[in-house]
Amino acid sequence: MLEAPTCLHAVGQGALAVECRSEDRETLRLLAPLHHRETVLATIAERAFMKTLEGGCSVPVAVNSKVLDNGLELHGGVFSLDGSTSVMGTEKVTFSDDDDLVPTPSKRSCPSSTVNFAAVFAELLPHSELAAAERCGVNLAQDLIDRGAEPILKAAKLASVAPLLQPPTSLPPSTFDKNVETVEAK
Repeated sequence: MLEAPTCLHAVGQGALAVECRSEDRETLRLLAPLHHRETVLATIAERAFMKTLEGGCSVPVAVNSKVLDNGLELHGGVFSLDGSTSVMGTEKVTFSDDDDLVPTPSKRSCPSSTVNFAAVFAELLPHSELAAAERCGVNLAQDLIDRGAEPILKAAKLASVAPLLQPPTSLPPSTFDKNVETVEAK
């Protein structure tokens, strides 16, 4: 099996999600038991990483996350389009690091909360774990920016919009155009 940092994947790859309106409390309540703890924590860390990098489908970022017994480890990288330049790193957090990890059940989860982590609602999971996962992604992204990822990201974003900045080219007439009769108004 290929492990990080040899093999990284796209952010959120393999995670399944159900979308609903954030204010639809009843649907969120019905969906809450479907959460898979490890997948939710990994997805939050990865999405926070990409959001901090202001990434998307056209930005070459990759990750590998691993949920540990009491923490999370995130490997990530930013790569130039030709693969010649990259900045990679690892961030690790422990869930006990968060100050809101209190033994009382009411403090350990977010029932009826409108709080989301990297646009993920997970009301039945401990708030401290969700916050730590989000912090892990943000910290790793910031570390890569501090070590030179920003110019790579800017070049990738510029390359993705460059075709949009070109003047339109004329298209050859299609077969459809030849068969359309012009109707003149009388």
